Amino acid sequence: MIIRRNNEHEHGAFPQSSVSDIAFLLMVFFILTTAWAAPHILRVSSGSAAQNVKVSEISDIVITSDSVSIDGISINEPLLSEHLKPNRKYRIMTDDKAEYHRLVRILDILQECGINEVQVVGDET
Repeated sequence: MIIRRNNEHEHGAFPQSSVSDIAFLLMVFFILTTAWAAPHILRVSSGSAAQNVKVSEISDIVITSDSVSIDGISINEPLLSEHLKPNRKYRIMTDDKAEYHRLVRILDILQECGINEVQVVGDET
C-alpha cells in the first residue's frame, strides 16, 4: 500500500494567512499617514462670498499666459516667494489663456511661504 502525502506547498500553493496580515498593516499605515497630512491643506475661497477684509490688506496676483504680477508689478515666477508677505491676504486672478499648472505652482509657492488663506477669482465675463 502506497501512502501519498498531500503536500500543497510543493505544487505552487502558499499560505495566505500572511498575505492578509500584510494587507491589514498596509491599510493601517495609509489611514494613519492620511490623517497626519490633513492639517497641511490650503484653504481657498472662491471669491463669491463677501468677506470683511479691507482693500488695503489684499494684494492681487494676476496670472497671464506669459507673466505673473503682484499689484501690477511684473515678477519672475521663481522669485515670487521673495515678494510675498505672510501677514497679507492674496487674491489670485487668471486670464483666459493662463495655463492651469501655473496657477497650481503659484498656490504651491504661497503655501510654502506660510500663506494659508487665498482667494481665487475666475473670469466672470
